[in-house]
Amino acid sequence: MNLKTIALSVIFSFSGTLAQASGTEPPRAPSHYNLIQGVGAQAYDPVSYFPEGGSQPLPGNANISSNYMGVIYYFASARNRETFRSSPSKYEPAYGGWCSYVMKDAVKDIVDPRFFIVIRNRLNLFHNENVRGAFAANIQNSRRLSDSGWKRISGENPPR
Repeated sequence: MNLKTIALSVIFSFSGTLAQASGTEPPRAPSHYNLIQGVGAQAYDPVSYFPEGGSQPLPGNANISSNYMGVIYYFASARNRETFRSSPSKYEPAYGGWCSYVMKDAVKDIVDPRFFIVIRNRLNLFHNENVRGAFAANIQNSRRLSDSGWKRISGENPPR
């Protein structure tokens, strides 16, 4: 990481803190997020999961990144990065990027970024195909339980 990247990270983190203090953003708990050296979404491009990003998970590029309130995201293209910046809370993975299914038990479980569901503009990642299927079998109940689990772990309200 070069000095410019570090300086930008500090600036974006500070501006995120100001947004929280002003009440425009919900409280965040990045210390509870599934991060690898500060990078979220397993270094995959979060926009790539959505129709506007191609609906297929793509590895991100460290040279095309953005820091959103203390979490760095990588993108496959500058266009996806700009899409993310226009509405970052829409594209962030639910539950800090942990497995959406086991979050119902307030458990942080790793994910395989190939297993996902986008429901109502909310990216859900999963450990494997079996738990993705179990979550999808009763989406309303799964979301309600996982929302509660995430609140217990992080103190954050789940995304709308």
